[in-house]
Amino acid sequence: MAGVSKIQAYLAHRQGLLEFSSASNREVLQKVGWVRSVGGHNVYMTLFSRNGSRKGATEADAKAGEIYEFASARGCTYFLPKDDFQCGIKCGQGFNDASSIRTAKNKLGFTDDDLVKLKAGILDALMGGALDTNGIKKVLGDLVINFGEAGKKVGQTTSLSLGLLSLQAEGQIRRVPNEWRLESQSYSYELFKDGPDVDDAYSKDEAYADLAEKFWSWIGLASLAHFQWFSGLGVGASKLAVAGLGLVEVPGTDLLATPHDLDDFESFQTPSEAVYRLISNLDGLFLHRRDVQTFVNPEDRDRQVPMEKGAGALLKAQDLHNHAIIDRGRIIGLWEYEVSSQSVVYALFVPMNAALKAEIERTEAFIRDELGDFRCFSLDSPKSRQASIDALRAMK
Repeated sequence: MAGVSKIQAYLAHRQGLLEFSSASNREVLQKVGWVRSVGGHNVYMTLFSRNGSRKGATEADAKAGEIYEFASARGCTYFLPKDDFQCGIKCGQGFNDASSIRTAKNKLGFTDDDLVKLKAGILDALMGGALDTNGIKKVLGDLVINFGEAGKKVGQTTSLSLGLLSLQAEGQIRRVPNEWRLESQSYSYELFKDGPDVDDAYSKDEAYADLAEKFWSWIGLASLAHFQWFSGLGVGASKLAVAGLGLVEVPGTDLLATPHDLDDFESFQTPSEAVYRLISNLDGLFLHRRDVQTFVNPEDRDRQVPMEKGAGALLKAQDLHNHAIIDRGRIIGLWEYEVSSQSVVYALFVPMNAALKAEIERTEAFIRDELGDFRCFSLDSPKSRQASIDALRAMK
C-alpha cells in the first residue's frame, strides 16, 4: 500500500484526527474550527470522530450555549464554540441579511422604517419566550408585510424573515432547533440573552483579522486562496486580514504558515501505524480549505466514484459526494449510511484489516443507535442517496 504524505498526516493532526481527545466539545471546536451545518448530521460526526462525543452530550452543549449555530463566514451556517460567537456573527454580517433586505427595498417597496418597526415588534413578541414563525406572525399581525406575487418572484413572500435575519446578524436573537435536535429544520426564535457585542465597536476589519488568526490555528498550512474561499473576502481584503500573522511560505508548496507552525510542521513525524476515521464530506479537514485533492493519493485519482451527476474520476472532485474514510489524512475509502439495513455501506481503496473494521463498526453503531441516519444536508434522505449507496457497493 502506498504511504501517507507528511502534509496529509500533518493536516489530519491539526484537525484532531490522529488521536482521540479528552477535551470538551467547546474545546474541540476551538482547536479544529467551525463546523458547517446545512441541516445534516455533520456536527455530531465531527465531534464523535475527535473526542467520541455522544449525541446527547453534543445537544446538551448546544442547549447550554457552549457551542451554537450561527450564520458566519460567507453568511453560511456553522457551529461555533462560545469563544468565537462574536467573531463568527460579525463575519456573517452583510451576506444573507444585507442582500435580502436590499432586494426587498429595490423590488418590493420595503423601507428602513418598515424594518425598524418589524424588528421592534419581533423583540417585543419574544419577551415572553421562544416562538416559531407562526407564533411570531400571530403576535405581529399587520407589522408583517405580505409581498404577494411580486415577492414570490424573488423568493420573499413576507417581510418576517428580513427582521429575523437582521436581528440574528445583530446578535439580538437566535434560532432554537426543535427538541434540540441539531439537524432539525424546524426552529423557534428566542432573545439571545448575554449575546456578544457585534456592533460597530468591533469592526469588520478586526473580525476578519481574528478569523484569519483562527483559520491558520485550525489547520496550520493553507494558501491565501483557501482563506479567501472560507472567509468570502476578495484578494485585497484577505491580504489585509492576514497582514499581522507574519505568514511565510512552506518550501516546495503554495502554502503559507506562521513561523511557529512551519517549525511545528518541519519537526512533525508521520505516525508509522494507520489511524482510521470515518468523517463527513463536510468535515473541516476538507471544507476549511475546500480542497479534496490534497488527501487523494496519485494511484487513487482515476478511481470512478459517485458524483453529483453519475460517476466520475476522483481527481475531478472539488467536493466529495460521499463521506470519507481516512487514514492519517489520506482518503482510503468512501461511505454512506443505509437506513434499511442499518449499516455503513463502504468502498475501500485499501485492504480491510481488523483495526479498520473496528472503526467502521464503531461509527456504524453510533449512527444506528443514536442518530438513526446520517444525513449530509437537509434534503438528503434514505431514498435520495440509495443510488449512491448502490454505486458504492458496485465499487467493491
